[in-house]
Amino acid sequence: MRQLAHRLEPATYDKFQECVTEQKVIAAQNECAIQYKKEIEMLRQQLSERTSAVHADPDLVEVQEAVQYCADNLILPRCPNKNCRYVLSGFDACAAIKCDAELGCCGIYYCAWCLEQQDTKLNCHSHVQECRFNPTTNMFPPSPHPTIWNGVMQELARKRVKEFIANSVRQELRERVYSECQRQHPELGLQPFGTVVHDGYRPAKPRRSSRLPGYDENVTILMNMGLADRARAEQVLEVMQNDVERAVEFLLAAAEHR
Repeated sequence: MRQLAHRLEPATYDKFQECVTEQKVIAAQNECAIQYKKEIEMLRQQLSERTSAVHADPDLVEVQEAVQYCADNLILPRCPNKNCRYVLSGFDACAAIKCDAELGCCGIYYCAWCLEQQDTKLNCHSHVQECRFNPTTNMFPPSPHPTIWNGVMQELARKRVKEFIANSVRQELRERVYSECQRQHPELGLQPFGTVVHDGYRPAKPRRSSRLPGYDENVTILMNMGLADRARAEQVLEVMQNDVERAVEFLLAAAEHR
């Protein structure tokens, strides 16, 4: 064709090009039609399987919808503004978060530890220092960051999932929904269904004003045993009322479940 093209009249050459293009378009349309037919058949098969599964298990849809709600609304840390819900993927500096309006977000202030909205920037900074989920009294997260923060976010996610299942799922389906969340989101560390644990339910209490005798020694013991860093050791000892033996048992059990 390259050898003969220059001998053709312009109108003849244009007509030839139209034919070539038309053939390519027809071939592409045929390929799309074949692919479309395959996808339609696959969707029909999936619908048939889903319909059969629903007939065999009438509660399946309700379970799936509950699990999907958890995935969409309860697992990731989000802005507390119901009209925003922007995902907080992390932070590097101060834990008083402003939902960035430049990214199309709402611009409110909230605490990165508890995800609760604060009315002003000043109040947000004050709250962060007193937040019961903040392992220190500092504005900036402790080291190693974001490991500790991620642990708190998982703790809060477990709390939200458990509360939703307890309050919004029919009693006979709660274990199924919980187990499916556990299977689909292993990163949360959900304990076996019905396990009574402390995560997500730390009671509000005054900041450490006085410590029991031997407190610092017990913190050192847990750190030397390699069971916890300082923040974790202090947290567990407070819960266990400075009982180092119970603290050791708890941390060993927690390590086994990881």
